[in-house]
Amino acid sequence: MSWSYVSSFDLGNTMKNLSSTQLHGFGRNGVPKLIAFIESEMLIEKFFGDKYRWVHDKVQEAALSLVTGRRKEYLKLEMGKVLYFNLSDKELKNELFDVTDLISNRKGTKSVEFASLCLKASKKARRLSAFQSTTRYVKTGIEMLPEDKWTSNQSLTLELYNLGAQVELALGHVEKSKKYCEAVLIRKDVDIGLKTPLRLVEIKRLSTVELKYPDAIEHCVALLKDMEYKFSRSLVKFQALKSLSRTIQAIKNHPNSLPRNMVDDKHKTIAEILNTMEYASYHSNQIFLMVLCDCHIVQLTLKRGVSEYSGPSSSMIGTYAVLMFQNYKDIPIFRELALTIQSRIGRPRSCETVFKTYAFYLVWTMPLINCRNVFYDAYIKGMQNGEVEYAMWSLLAHFLSLPWVLGKPIDQVLEECPKVVAQMEEVSQTSQALVARCFWQMFLNLRKPQQAQDPSKLKGEVYSIEARSEADSFVAILDDNMERQLLLFYDHESAAERAIKGADMFSKAAPSNFEVMIETFHRGICLYVAARRTKRRKYKSHGKKIRKTIHKWKKNGIPNVVYYCTFLDAEHAALAGKHAEAEKNYKVAIQFVARSGFLHHAALFNELYSDYLLRERDDKDEAKYRLQEAIRYYGDWGALGKVEKMKESSLLAS
Repeated sequence: MSWSYVSSFDLGNTMKNLSSTQLHGFGRNGVPKLIAFIESEMLIEKFFGDKYRWVHDKVQEAALSLVTGRRKEYLKLEMGKVLYFNLSDKELKNELFDVTDLISNRKGTKSVEFASLCLKASKKARRLSAFQSTTRYVKTGIEMLPEDKWTSNQSLTLELYNLGAQVELALGHVEKSKKYCEAVLIRKDVDIGLKTPLRLVEIKRLSTVELKYPDAIEHCVALLKDMEYKFSRSLVKFQALKSLSRTIQAIKNHPNSLPRNMVDDKHKTIAEILNTMEYASYHSNQIFLMVLCDCHIVQLTLKRGVSEYSGPSSSMIGTYAVLMFQNYKDIPIFRELALTIQSRIGRPRSCETVFKTYAFYLVWTMPLINCRNVFYDAYIKGMQNGEVEYAMWSLLAHFLSLPWVLGKPIDQVLEECPKVVAQMEEVSQTSQALVARCFWQMFLNLRKPQQAQDPSKLKGEVYSIEARSEADSFVAILDDNMERQLLLFYDHESAAERAIKGADMFSKAAPSNFEVMIETFHRGICLYVAARRTKRRKYKSHGKKIRKTIHKWKKNGIPNVVYYCTFLDAEHAALAGKHAEAEKNYKVAIQFVARSGFLHHAALFNELYSDYLLRERDDKDEAKYRLQEAIRYYGDWGALGKVEKMKESSLLAS
């Protein structure tokens, strides 16, 4: 008989007077005998194969009404015991949740054996991404342990507390996670080495929730020292570049041979610590420390075997090869290594691997439009795996940052913003929520700024610079970048000044991130426009450097920057007085973005072409047409604030 049917009986009056002794008296084959006994009382009947049902709804109703309160709890506990002691290992594995639920139903039950059963159920629930159930089983398991659990059953107790701390943090229940950690970390009778998993949870909380990245890094270094792992931060830039060169060569020497899987728990923990420090290093703008962490993980992989952190770090090694050594030709080697490792490992860290492989790496080799669904799939995997930090970054990429880069309609993006931010805040991913609010406010400023609000200032109803933590240097740099993006649409010359002042600050803070492409391009646009209008050499000089950088990207096969080059070539030719070449490139660039649906650039390019025609060619008719086209595209994009401002142009009245 399937237990799913037994568990719904409650067995009513027939079971009412059966004692624990009688229940266990059914012996090794207790369940079949028990079912036979109930059937003999004519309360249940067979109806399909080995399935049973109540003989009548009224019988079920009567049975359920006879057993209530503590008696019902007691009977469920006893039924759970019957099943636990009589089912085979295979049967118990299949019915683990039902049996555990029955046994844990009665409060106050104390049993180390059943606490261990709760641990098994919690681990299975976690594998199935049932995180709420995981925390319930952990809590029940701890309650079942005896008062002297820290001395009599320390190993089991630690496993339960560790699992509880990890899953509560993944759910965004920060205080609950903190309590689990503190309960272990304050104990003097627990060896320091056994506290390592809880110390790691604390570090992750510092990094992903409290945004105390320098503190997280210090704790990681201390933890590595306690584990007798050699890691030095002296001359970190020199170390990082040397280690990177050696790691790249080691991968290239054996591109198709993967080491065995890592089996040593100590080295798995070291890899996890390095991975945690890498995340904090990125967000505190310590890029060379980040490189060093990834190199250590890959070297550990080559020496000790593949861990769940090998895939993400292998992907980042490819990113650094491009970023620091302009090594584009070996991209396929690093891509295949990362994805092959992940296919072997399976679910663990799959979201992180996919996010890093695409957001920092493959976006430089394939059209951005092809990456949107990849990021959404990564988000789904991350939520299933409990990788909430990278799940939220993937969610951000899919719904906010990629639509911005691709010029998708603002209203569509704004519709998703509240839901995206709510989910990030629900799981306590502070940095992602702040970045999402940055985007949200930027889109609101473009959509229609509030009365008396400067639309180029990133301050409004959903975000202000004062809201972020000073510790999050990445978000601080993003603030500046967002304001420069807004200035591009509202005040080109102010944007040019900010472009010189900020220079490549964003690209250094977020190296290889796909947003670097559009950020660099937009800096180039405002510098060329300012140079064309003012004829000042400083704008021209900085603009030419950016044009050279983007042409280099194009030469290396980056598909997303081809039309960037065309438009900058138009501005470059206009500045040099090569009007035929300028007009040809303006038109080619406009035609491409209009056909591709890049609404923001279709609007901006028409606006700047109109400006060129009016200032440099005195062609008012064509300039007016291009201005009207710009207004049309800004309207299609949803930048109504910009539309209202442009309609005030005297050119339209002529």
